Amino acid sequence: MLGGNSNTIKEKTPAEAQAMLEKGEAVLIDVREPVEFAQVHAKGAKLIPLGTFGQHLGELPTDQDVLIICQSGSRSGRATMAAMQAGLSRVYNVKGGTSAWVMSKLPTERG
Repeated sequence: MLGGNSNTIKEKTPAEAQAMLEKGEAVLIDVREPVEFAQVHAKGAKLIPLGTFGQHLGELPTDQDVLIICQSGSRSGRATMAAMQAGLSRVYNVKGGTSAWVMSKLPTERG
């Protein structure tokens, strides 16, 4: 984001996020709780619950975009901010979260 303030959370729509995943340009991290994740999640998402997210920041790739998703966008916004404060620049909040992902009829998985 040119000239953007470093506290500005960058967002991608679910469709933009899916296109990035299909091209292999990004990884998708779901920060919801395991029970929520098991009910339905975006296909290919990796679960790192928000409560433990800070302990896993070092596992996030720096050579790919990192997309962060939750149910509606609130928890993923907090996780995105934490990742940015830890020095990751290629991190995006998925706008509208899993709710928007499902409504957009994008690929999902259960379990």
